[in-house]
Amino acid sequence: MKDYKISENRIEGVRRSLKKHNLTLDEKKIVYGDFWYTSGEELGKKIVARKFNPGDAVICTSDHMAIGLTNYLCQNGVKVPEDLIVTGYEAIREAVLNSPPITSYYADEERTAALAVNYLHSLLDPQEKELAVEEAGEKNLCIGATCGCREDLTYTRDRIKENEYLINRNYEHREVNQETDMGILLESYMTEILTSTPTPEVCLNKIYESIYLLKPYGYFYLCLNEDWLETSKDRIKGYAEKMHLVIYSDMAKKLHGYPNHVFFGKGREKPFYLREMLPALSSDEFSKPQVFYFTPIHFYNISLGYSVLQNDLCQKNKIGTVYRNYIRNINNALEMARAKNRITNLSEHDLLTGLYNRRGMQQKIDSMIENVKFRAKWLVIEVDMDGLKILNDNYGHSHGDLGLTMIASALKAATRDDEICVRSGGDEFYIIGLGRYSLKDVQDKIEVIRQTLKKENEKNNPEIPVSCSIGYCLENFSVNKGKIEKVLETADLNMYLDKRSKKGLAKAR
Repeated sequence: MKDYKISENRIEGVRRSLKKHNLTLDEKKIVYGDFWYTSGEELGKKIVARKFNPGDAVICTSDHMAIGLTNYLCQNGVKVPEDLIVTGYEAIREAVLNSPPITSYYADEERTAALAVNYLHSLLDPQEKELAVEEAGEKNLCIGATCGCREDLTYTRDRIKENEYLINRNYEHREVNQETDMGILLESYMTEILTSTPTPEVCLNKIYESIYLLKPYGYFYLCLNEDWLETSKDRIKGYAEKMHLVIYSDMAKKLHGYPNHVFFGKGREKPFYLREMLPALSSDEFSKPQVFYFTPIHFYNISLGYSVLQNDLCQKNKIGTVYRNYIRNINNALEMARAKNRITNLSEHDLLTGLYNRRGMQQKIDSMIENVKFRAKWLVIEVDMDGLKILNDNYGHSHGDLGLTMIASALKAATRDDEICVRSGGDEFYIIGLGRYSLKDVQDKIEVIRQTLKKENEKNNPEIPVSCSIGYCLENFSVNKGKIEKVLETADLNMYLDKRSKKGLAKAR
């Protein structure tokens, strides 16, 4: 870049070196760039089109520019070094791994450090004489195959051993999207990002965001067992009868982002039957023959589902080391998501009934408020089991626990998917909803609770029937944070009125 201090320093270094060897620099042939591959490519285009005569050699003051220039020339019929010598600077790993390897020069970092020490010393003790600092000279010269000298194969081999994969790539070059790269995968922080996600939904979102590491590809699908999160239903062989397509990615699609291509949670699920294998298999929209790579998704011996990579049959890229390690990262991330989900569920659910506890209730209420719709109402139905202490004292805690699970079953039967069912305490239960409700909706739910409990008694406990008291409150939604507490209090008061009325009726009898 013109008038950039580093650029001018490097040009001055070239001038000094040429002068030392009795050579001159034609100032008209100084070409400014940006130290990146693209600058070298632009110069290469001018040379190939005969719009610029470089003479015998091009001295590039960065290896990236030298790589861009060399590769462009070689791809367009100009032989390096036979037709034109090219040298670089900095001796970066990409230079020696290039084909042909770039002749370059290590930046004299030792000398720079020594000069820095001298400078600091002069500030501390201005009277002290500075120590002499030698220049590296030819010992920092790295002979590749672009200068016409005999290539230093020892240097090349050592550098290849140090750098078994590339880290930086010319991402603006069209061919980058036609290759997968292990270096990009290893340096992507994919593992850390995926394993640190707090929920399965976020985990799947981050997996979707990481699919760029597989480029090029046509389509990518992630299909998981319908019950993959339920660790109590782990399967060692095969897959669930019903699968969920949780991720779909089309490389050519412009509309990205997890709301469009991650199908998990909040009713976004896309189920299909295992016998279909993949909905896309029956699609007739593909104009070219396709290949589908099915890969098991598992953790150790636990089957979670499978991924599918789809390409045109003639696609140059085939799955290999990059894809295999990418899938390993997904396997580990999904198992971590399952473990976190199980811990969260244990902390938010009542062990006896499986209903939400108070912690889980608050989490779900917060989620309800975030997604509230216009003209919504709070609905709270409170149910209290009658005579739990008497049942425990006279018949044992097993009978008490049976009664509690029967109450829970009755509440579950009356709870919609967008509502929550809660065991808030020893014998207290809630159904909580936030939506459009009428008084009839409430009465219908209470009737379902009573009828279901009646059936539970007939099936499980005909001699010692379980009963409950019920109260409810229906209130317009308010952004006031204390509003739900007031709704709960009203439902609680009405439940006790119901309980008291039954006790009064019993005394009258």
